[in-house]
Amino acid sequence: MVIGVDKGQKAGKHIMKHNMLIDGGNELRYLPIPYGDYIEMTPEIINLVTGLMETKGKTTKEDLVGLIPVSVDTKRNIEELYGDLIGDHGRFRNECTWAQESGCRLIILVENTDGVTCLEDFHKWKNEQGYKRYASIRHRNFKKGWPAPRPPVPNASLVRSMRTMHEKYGVEFLFCKPEETAAMIEKLLEGGRNHGKKADA
Repeated sequence: MVIGVDKGQKAGKHIMKHNMLIDGGNELRYLPIPYGDYIEMTPEIINLVTGLMETKGKTTKEDLVGLIPVSVDTKRNIEELYGDLIGDHGRFRNECTWAQESGCRLIILVENTDGVTCLEDFHKWKNEQGYKRYASIRHRNFKKGWPAPRPPVPNASLVRSMRTMHEKYGVEFLFCKPEETAAMIEKLLEGGRNHGKKADA
């Protein structure tokens, strides 16, 4: 399979899964992707990208809108997912909306070593980093006479948020171990070949 990889990914953070994808016989091509991190480069997309590179010397995210049946957006851990759901919710929601309006099935694949395999397992995650930051900021604010910060959002609220986003925007949330990510990406992209706008109607 020829897999498109979003150029916006942070360098050096995805080496293991990229090597595993290549070892599995896949070819990786880096380009701007409007929503998510990984797509299957269909013949239509390959021809479009090749033509644009020859005529314009570049491609943009907008060029692929409406051509992607399935996109997989990976999160390196649950802390990153938390940041998207809480700290950067507006941007994250807009990306989900854009995918939905374009007929793309957007799947959020969250790598973790916390034993979380589905939403029902989410109680297993302990937001240790969040509570450490909260305790540090609370201590600082107390010493300076400032108001106490808001505590981290409870796991149950995060689950409700993900379920609401699934209901509103069709985005799916899946979980796996880091060593399973490459195989999951392949499986999800292969399984999405028959997905299209009619399937969302």
